[in-house]
Amino acid sequence: MILKIGVTGHRFFLHEETVRQEVRKHLYQLKKSASDFEIISPLADGADMLVAEEAMEILDAKLTVVLPFELHEYKNTVIEKKRFNNLLLKSQNINVLLEEGSLNDVIKEQQYYLCGKLIVDQCNVLIALYDGLPELGLGGTAQIVDYAYSKQKYIIRIDIKR
Repeated sequence: MILKIGVTGHRFFLHEETVRQEVRKHLYQLKKSASDFEIISPLADGADMLVAEEAMEILDAKLTVVLPFELHEYKNTVIEKKRFNNLLLKSQNINVLLEEGSLNDVIKEQQYYLCGKLIVDQCNVLIALYDGLPELGLGGTAQIVDYAYSKQKYIIRIDIKR
């Protein structure tokens, strides 16, 4: 059986090395529970890339990328483009939820929410790098964590400071 690990979290946070060490600790614990792993991530800056990198290194996890909308448009939202491209090249699967269509801020938020929900639906375990504060918009970390709780997913919550 493949243990599927989803990721959600904030794009920006303090103490990245401390957070990375905490992620690594939890991944080493998960390594004891299965032999095959898949990490499911939208590869946004911050949490998504960090957890994907660590899961691929520690668990030799296959990477499945779920993008909320078309790759070119999504890449415009990414700050660390080189890191994003390197991870994208290592992915086994890329799923794009909205291939075409005009995008405004409302549609983008809806797509982020759908993307987060899909990741939760597909995973056995969700790693959430989360500050615990309520969300300001649709599709953010707080809403995805709430959705995961409603689906009774196993959640590894790593507290961060932004």
